[in-house]
Amino acid sequence: MPRLSPGLMSTPTAQVFMSPEGADNYTHYTHHHHNSLSSLNSSILNPTPGSLTHGVGGSSTTISDIYIGAANATAEPLTPPDYFTQQPGTMDSQSRKSSFSNTIWNQPPNFKLYSPWGSSSTNALGAAYNIPELDSLGLPATIDSNYVPAPEEPVQQQKLTRNRFMSFQGPIGVPSFEKQFQNLTISPPQGAPQQSSRKSISSYPTVLDDSTDILALSKDQFGCRFLQKKIDEDFGENYPLIFKEVHQHSIELMMDPFGNYLIQKIILNASAEELKLILTNIAPLIHTICRNQHGTRACQKLIDCLSTSGHYHLLQNCLTPHVVDLIQDLNGNHVVQKCIAKFQNDNLQFIIDAICNNIVKISTHKHGCCVLQKLLNRCNHQQVLQLGSEIVANSYQLMQDQFGNYVVQFLISLDIPSLNSELVKIMVPFINDLSTQKFSSNVVEKCLKIKFDHGFNPLVDALLQPQVLGVLVKDQFGNYVVQTAMDNSSPDNKLRFALAIKPMLPMVRHASFGKRIHNKVMGILNDADKNLEGTSQLLPPIDLQCVRPSDAERFL
Repeated sequence: MPRLSPGLMSTPTAQVFMSPEGADNYTHYTHHHHNSLSSLNSSILNPTPGSLTHGVGGSSTTISDIYIGAANATAEPLTPPDYFTQQPGTMDSQSRKSSFSNTIWNQPPNFKLYSPWGSSSTNALGAAYNIPELDSLGLPATIDSNYVPAPEEPVQQQKLTRNRFMSFQGPIGVPSFEKQFQNLTISPPQGAPQQSSRKSISSYPTVLDDSTDILALSKDQFGCRFLQKKIDEDFGENYPLIFKEVHQHSIELMMDPFGNYLIQKIILNASAEELKLILTNIAPLIHTICRNQHGTRACQKLIDCLSTSGHYHLLQNCLTPHVVDLIQDLNGNHVVQKCIAKFQNDNLQFIIDAICNNIVKISTHKHGCCVLQKLLNRCNHQQVLQLGSEIVANSYQLMQDQFGNYVVQFLISLDIPSLNSELVKIMVPFINDLSTQKFSSNVVEKCLKIKFDHGFNPLVDALLQPQVLGVLVKDQFGNYVVQTAMDNSSPDNKLRFALAIKPMLPMVRHASFGKRIHNKVMGILNDADKNLEGTSQLLPPIDLQCVRPSDAERFL
């Protein structure tokens, strides 16, 4: 490695090392780039040891070659360096469309290179450092300390580039290519639209009157807040004026990202007649509003504020044809749930009738099963029986569904004896199939926990059949049914299960669940043995009054 001499020219473009033998014998490091000003700049301003070529052992490039390469690169379409400052109205350098038409990249390069050392070529730098090649470039030996950037040079850009190249600053009084590249900028294309500044709430009128465009303000972020603020400031004067202009456009505003907040504010302060007027306006498209992510919130707020029977009847007439579709919708199901939470008894009947006519479609839907469970928990006993009868009638299909099984389990938890008895009767003939399925096995376990008045569960006898028990003990889902049956049976039935399963234990000892079944069976059998050992096996007592004399003599 040659010793660094005082004749070092420290620039980001090339590191020139003066050897001890003389100033003419120098080498430098650089990288070969031709067609990209961005690539040229990256190698110049961010040199890495792996990308540099030693001038002695490898190929060497002169300072003149670097200038010529930079000049050739500027004649081709530019790949802008990452430190270019974006002017207002231009595209972001990180976002490119699939078509490059009408963008700044296909336009002729229009940049200005500001030179920090002026136009004087006297006192050539080559003469100062004894490098003839620098004399041909006409570079000055010193830098003008009174240099002031051109007026159009961006001040912010100077600050960013100065921070970027802080580690490349060379000795004072030595020119470097850093001064050139830090001022490189691209002027915006001709006719580029300027971004308009967003309005703030202070730019709106302070007083509302008939000439104010309230509808336009309702759809604006700050305008919506402005109108809500005016309602709070002077309700008696501003609210009627706003309501008059807004209620006719309720459908449009309920589905607007900003207008729905104003509608909710109006609904909260509306009278019964004004609420009826809003309901009448939105009735033709209420199903569309309920499905909208913004409209569903406004509809729920409207339902919360209903107060008269006329409001309920009007809403029922609007929603009845669309109940099933709304229940299955991501946003609409929340409107139906709000109706369930708000309405009472007879007002819920239109929802109950619609669900009963589509019980399988609703129960097997991910949103529908949730709505149905909330409805069962809300309606009166007669309405529960109406829904429960439909669920039990379709229980064989529902309990095998990933969502429908939750509906059946919820119905069982309501503990209605007539419905539970009917459900168990339906399950007994299919106990083998239902117990070996993922979803229906959970329903079977739920039914095994039912406490019947007569104390007898028909499912237990069905499970104790040898052909059924032999299959369930070895099944990944059926074994849980058997364990639940053993845990919730009477002592006599537990012993029957243990005695029936004991010969099958060698077949399941290697299964993941075999140990649990083995422990349950052996625990039941051990308890039975202890009970037998605790009972005395003595002869029955003798009644002396019944003993005849002849018999007494035999004992003597």
